[in-house]
Formats: sequence, C-alpha cells, structure tokens
Amino acid sequence: MNNARPGYLPGRIAGKGRLSPAGVKSPHEANDVKTDADDQEGLDSNLDSEAEVTCPYCGEQLTLTLDPDGGLAQEYVEDCPVCCRPWRVQVSYDEEGAAEVVLEQADD
Repeated sequence: MNNARPGYLPGRIAGKGRLSPAGVKSPHEANDVKTDADDQEGLDSNLDSEAEVTCPYCGEQLTLTLDPDGGLAQEYVEDCPVCCRPWRVQVSYDEEGAAEVVLEQADD
C-alpha cells in the first residue's frame, strides 16, 4: 500500500531539490555570510582604475587605465598610444587603494 501523497517525494521539497541536513543554511540564508571573495570584491571597488602618467620617450601626459582585478602588484609592457614605444609598467596599490605607477623604457 502506497501512503505517499501525489507529487511528494521523501527527502525533497517540491521544486526545491534535496532537504538540507539540520544546521546547514539554505542558499537564501547563506547569502548574508561574508566571504574572502566579498572582501576582495570590496577592495577592488576601492582601488584606483586610472593614473596620470608621462611617457618616458615622448613626454606626452596621458591617462593610463589600470586593471584592479590584476592584483595588488602588477608588471606588464604597454605601448605609448602617441609614439608607439614600449613602456614597462609597474603598478602597486597601498592600503587605501591608491595606485603607484612607474613607467620605464622597455627597449633598454
């Protein structure tokens, strides 16, 4: 004899998947828990995303777009948009999120 109600499956909530074990928060309850990723996300939003720089070759003053998602210390090569010569770009962020940007000639 089957006592189950129509549409009822033991261990399931209709349309919601498996029941959580006792003491485990549901995904909706877990949304208010702060994670390390949340800390990094908040930090990224406080980091500078632009810096005023001067090309070490032609002397042109430019606004350099920074990538806060690249980490707190970065080094890469980028070409000057005016004279097309390569820069070695070093970016570091302080505790307040201010960027320190150093440009050097990359073809030394």
